[in-house]
Amino acid sequence: MTIRSARRRSWSRSYPPAQGPPEKWPSADASQLAHLAARERERLAEAFNTSVARLEGMIGAVRATASGVRTSSEEIRAASEDPALRNEQQAASLEETAASVGTTVGLTR
Repeated sequence: MTIRSARRRSWSRSYPPAQGPPEKWPSADASQLAHLAARERERLAEAFNTSVARLEGMIGAVRATASGVRTSSEEIRAASEDPALRNEQQAASLEETAASVGTTVGLTR
């Protein structure tokens, strides 16, 4: 038995295929919930609420991760701009020094 056939067997046991013409298949129409027993409606509502709570948790985790990524990228940007700014300042200072040395050399000749 392969893994694929084992999966297929377990899936078909958990979720039996629909039988008969499509018109006879159960639909997701909310009006059909009226015939469900109160206990079944409560179980369905609880499952729905649990799913919504999990989805909220996942969305919160994604937001937190996105916020962390944004903060980290801002820190990386700031860290990369700092050396660039220092290099710019040092280049300007070196240019001024070179100009001063050139002027001094010109005056001493």
